[in-house]
Amino acid sequence: MSTLDEKGDPNIHPTWFYYDVATNKLYIGTSRQSRKVSNLKNHDTIYFCIYEPNQPYRGVRGKGKVTVHGNVDHNVPIEEKIVVKYLRDLENQGAKMLVDVSKRGNAVIIEITPSYFSTWDYTKGSDGLV
Repeated sequence: MSTLDEKGDPNIHPTWFYYDVATNKLYIGTSRQSRKVSNLKNHDTIYFCIYEPNQPYRGVRGKGKVTVHGNVDHNVPIEEKIVVKYLRDLENQGAKMLVDVSKRGNAVIIEITPSYFSTWDYTKGSDGLV
């Protein structure tokens, strides 16, 4: 995801994410003190890019408005979905540590509501346009 800093310069942040098909929203967990959160206090619009780095290439990029959620009861279930996506379960030490940070209230969930996106998908043919 890309945010704007206090000077208006872009900052690009690689992140883990969870996409909720039912709500069409992206969710990212991060520390309350992260640069992402600091930047979002001044500019609540971000750009994002999600892609498959292996052939055949496909992905989505877009723009969206952000809401930063600090409520533990809201955040923990979403953080668990993000952790399971990347670490496969909640039982390993890394997963427990990440979820515990959310349970202690030291993390936030960034909710992205896309306002624009475009895709490419070379699995559907050589031009990749969808």
